[in-house]
Amino acid sequence: MRPNYTRSEFVFVRILAPFALGIFLFYPVDHLEQITWLYRICAFLLLIVLFVHIFYKRLKAYRFKGINGLIIYLFIFSLGGLCSVINKQPLAADHYKHQKANYLKVMVDDEPQLKGHILKFKAKVICAYQCSYPSTTQNQIDHYSINAKFDQRSQHSQGFQRSQGSQRSQEDDQLLKITTNTATGTILIAVRTNIRQPINLIYGDQLVIPSKLNTIDPPFNPSEFDYRFWLAAQHIDHQAYLYPNQLVKTKSNTGNIIKAFALKTRAAQVSFYRKVIKGDDAFALASTLILGYRADLSQETLSIYSKTGTIHALSVSGMHVGLIYLIINWALQFLNRSKLMKYIKTFLILALIWMYALLTGFSPSVLRSAIMLSVFIIAKTCSRRTNSYNTIAFSAFCLLVYEPFLIWDVGFQLSFLAVLGLIYLQPKIQNWVYIKNKWINKIWSATAISLAAQLITTPFSLYYFHQFPVYFLLSNLFIMLPTALLMYLGILILLGKFEFLGPAFEWLINFTNSGLEWISTLPGANLSSIWLNKIELLLLCMALTTLATALSSFKKMHLYISLMCFLMLQSIHSYGWVTALKQKKMIIYNLRKHHATAFIYAERAIVMTDLDPNGKAFHYFIKPGLDRDHVQKIIFINGNRDTTTSFFSLKGNTITFLKFRMDKFQLLNYDLKKNKAYLIE
Repeated sequence: MRPNYTRSEFVFVRILAPFALGIFLFYPVDHLEQITWLYRICAFLLLIVLFVHIFYKRLKAYRFKGINGLIIYLFIFSLGGLCSVINKQPLAADHYKHQKANYLKVMVDDEPQLKGHILKFKAKVICAYQCSYPSTTQNQIDHYSINAKFDQRSQHSQGFQRSQGSQRSQEDDQLLKITTNTATGTILIAVRTNIRQPINLIYGDQLVIPSKLNTIDPPFNPSEFDYRFWLAAQHIDHQAYLYPNQLVKTKSNTGNIIKAFALKTRAAQVSFYRKVIKGDDAFALASTLILGYRADLSQETLSIYSKTGTIHALSVSGMHVGLIYLIINWALQFLNRSKLMKYIKTFLILALIWMYALLTGFSPSVLRSAIMLSVFIIAKTCSRRTNSYNTIAFSAFCLLVYEPFLIWDVGFQLSFLAVLGLIYLQPKIQNWVYIKNKWINKIWSATAISLAAQLITTPFSLYYFHQFPVYFLLSNLFIMLPTALLMYLGILILLGKFEFLGPAFEWLINFTNSGLEWISTLPGANLSSIWLNKIELLLLCMALTTLATALSSFKKMHLYISLMCFLMLQSIHSYGWVTALKQKKMIIYNLRKHHATAFIYAERAIVMTDLDPNGKAFHYFIKPGLDRDHVQKIIFINGNRDTTTSFFSLKGNTITFLKFRMDKFQLLNYDLKKNKAYLIE
């Protein structure tokens, strides 16, 4: 029987929509004047809301409930926009972009990740250094002089040292003036490491680096991933490429004490896993599954989990937090004897859940689960009824207030959608079939859970990842038990330091990987190259949601709406295919150290490039655009041999595409100047 909820129990559901819309619409704002106006609008609307609330009866405001509600929604909408704008770091007056500086002092703000010979990490800017000589003559400021100054201030210097061949004297170094200004902002730093100059950095280290930063390039090629937007959502607008001799480490352990402790603890647990697990893939998956440490996951493993629709298992999420809660709640059953003991139990459960969330790096999905579980546990302890929808909205609201740009995080979106699907769709799907047998009914319940989560996240998964795992149901049913066993066994190994359980743990990981790998190789296991625009995304969401409700409530109107949405979606898709059959165009790709040109005719393409067709660069820069253009057949040529097809010809140095002729060398040396070039008939 459905509980009878009142409107007051949906307060955060009603608040979240205008607040999130404000964040979304005001994100492009990038002028300080607009922030001032937003402050004024919010203050004005707040005064109106307070005035109406104080003099509610005297004004007889109950006669204008609609207008009162509209004003409140406008205030929340403006507040969301204000939160979005004030979180834009470049708008701050002391942002590093507005500073004249030769050097920046930064703090390592996360766990540095080493991939190949490149060490990458986010860094927070602390201050800016303007270095100059008081002499009237123009003196050249070199790295060695600056380093000498900083070496006098620090006993932990690391990086470039004063060279014996430096022409600058100690007297000149003493004349060097360093003006320090407070600065803010976040940058991405990449350091090229080598054996001769090893570098060891951890969270909280302070560094002095040259202030020469590079802007993040926008996507230059068709349908290329927007790396600049992705970094901007993390407050990163610039990056620095450095060598070890350009770093000066001035301090250590200057970050947040709690975060530093969590990262240090996680690093120790990862090291212990490395000790007890021999295989690289098994070690990487164990570190990811239990601790949220994804640095060592191979591309092959990610591909298997992605193709089978189980990539969520590699992200510490609500499922993991839920399993942690179950085991803690079971272990603390002895505290249910009195009311005081129950409060102690609640405190311990909350503390342990948030410690685990901290240990795993505070991902959006973990934070969502931790907040929701906290509300549920507190309400249960206080014998209060909870509204699941309001709890979801409350956790989303808290996260967006703390970090508004999480609204662009794909994990944040999919996490909340999956939980919404479990709450709304799972009971409806469960009612499709009535099963008397207890154990078969449990299997059907698990199936309903998987279907609900997949059904509501499918449109967004297609929109972001352009593929659909056909056997997602089989894969998710397969990993349910192994994932739970891996979680409990992995935690047991860490808590008790039981090294003898390592082989069993590794065998279970390999068994899970092998099973998923087998599923990924089944015929038609993965539908790829699926591209949706925003209209198609909306239509697919409406079609699937109304179809699910129609099948559970047997309402014809919902079924008709679903069929109409599917027909509109198919019409748009068919129009795209018809347009693709008529396309004739040439694309010159913007690649830094390589070249690529695509000659597209209908569903076929000749790609002249020096890239490896199976390499990352081709799949990152070129393949997305070809997939979106519905290209089904690709012929690769390197331009060294004559090639002739029905629409393309390469003979010597002359290229003929349809009726256009061009010189091969002019094409290869074409200066794009940070633009993509099209030749369309």
